[in-house]
Amino acid sequence: MFSAPTVEDLISEREAWQKEREQLRSQQNSDRSEIHRLRQIIASLQHKLFGNKKGEHVDSDQLQMQLSGAEEALVQLEAQEQARQLRDEPAAAKPEPRTRRARFVFPEQVEEVTETLKPEEVLAEPDAYRRIGEDVTELLDIVPMKFIKKRIVRPRYVRKDVREHAPISAPLPARVLPGGLPAVRLLVHVLLAKYVDHLPLYRISAIFKQRYGVQLSRQTMADWVRSVAEDWLSLIYYSIKSDLLRENYLHADETPITCNDPDVKGRSRNGYLWTYVSTSAVVLYDWQMSRNTKAAESMLSGYQGLLQCDGYKVYSVLAAKEGFQLVGCMAHVRRKFYEAFDLHGEVDAAWYLVQIKALYANERELREQSADPVLYRDHHSRPLMEAMLERMQRDQQVLDEHNRAPKTRQAIRYALGQWEALMRYLDHSQASIDNNRAEQAIRPTKLGAKNWLFIGHPQAGKRSAILYTLVQNCKHHGIDPQAYLIDVLERLPHCRSDPQAARELQPRFWKQKQA
Repeated sequence: MFSAPTVEDLISEREAWQKEREQLRSQQNSDRSEIHRLRQIIASLQHKLFGNKKGEHVDSDQLQMQLSGAEEALVQLEAQEQARQLRDEPAAAKPEPRTRRARFVFPEQVEEVTETLKPEEVLAEPDAYRRIGEDVTELLDIVPMKFIKKRIVRPRYVRKDVREHAPISAPLPARVLPGGLPAVRLLVHVLLAKYVDHLPLYRISAIFKQRYGVQLSRQTMADWVRSVAEDWLSLIYYSIKSDLLRENYLHADETPITCNDPDVKGRSRNGYLWTYVSTSAVVLYDWQMSRNTKAAESMLSGYQGLLQCDGYKVYSVLAAKEGFQLVGCMAHVRRKFYEAFDLHGEVDAAWYLVQIKALYANERELREQSADPVLYRDHHSRPLMEAMLERMQRDQQVLDEHNRAPKTRQAIRYALGQWEALMRYLDHSQASIDNNRAEQAIRPTKLGAKNWLFIGHPQAGKRSAILYTLVQNCKHHGIDPQAYLIDVLERLPHCRSDPQAARELQPRFWKQKQA
């Protein structure tokens, strides 16, 4: 027989439910803390594994194992959290229907080809029908690349009235590869496939054979690239280098690229692509097999002006020797505080991130105004920089005494070591707050390195520097590199002995003439 529960039973049951709820809430908070901790670990491991920061030496396999383990644990915890939310929360509303995508706009330079389709009845009796309108369907199509055999015929002639004269024929146009197989357009196609599309030569060779039935070996194309880069395009490259040294302000950075050791078969070592960028959007890559003072001196010897860079000591050594001034990079300072705050949870770094954000806000506002940069920065940014210096000096002492926030202390030490150079951008109107322009110029070269993995020989590194320099200058000046290289390689054989004519083929001057 059913008996109604007593008050004591209900109170006991409520207490049991409250106890279970508290246990679940405690478990939920514990899971959320663990999720947050795992996310920090994953972010830190990803940063170490994929960030490729200079000076960091890590075991990639070990990091991959740690990263996989952390990600698996995170997935399990997030699945538990999601199941708990689905159990405790009402069903979510249905998503709104997707809006229609915007209609594709055909670029003006795309050639238009019209194909008219008539009904079979009209074709059979054209006089029996009258056209009253039309339906139009627009498609985007492409004509595949094709090889052609180009024959240059030069007829020979003799005078009819003077038989003693020797036969005559039109002179063969000057070529960058006299007696060679490739025409200029094929050479340019190979250069762009390698240095813009980042395809290794063996892939280009396979594409030619499989899709077009044309067999060109990798070594053959490598010889073409060597000859074109070293014998011809180097004339423009060295004129860019000469002009760049006369600039009064440069950005500089360097990045490692694996290169086969020419002295030990089967062994590789790091080569370095040094990057220099001017305020007029002129970029130059310099290949060196080391990262020492001598490597940088090959470019910066005799330079007088401002050099914006990171805290690598080679630049400070050369600055003291050559007499140029260094401008620090706030992006590198911010990156260290960001790692301390976001990857390691050190809240002491948060104030500096807010302060640096305000400095960048000033730079954005300055670009939108016509104010004098030095006066504007002196009024708006200098007080922020002085406040940062005062705070860093105080925090460094406090954090060292309490032995906490090691990453924040490391960021403070880095910033204080660069402080004189970091302050210098305030006093020079042409200077920037960071060195991002040089770092952005490096990115296209890293895409290539990921595809072809290594450079086969130091001389190939020099050729890469030449080609990347010309291609990236085309990009910075809004020039189609294919049109530029075709025109330049047709002109260069006529001006090899004229340095000024070669200089006028730099992308920036070439664009002016085209305009």
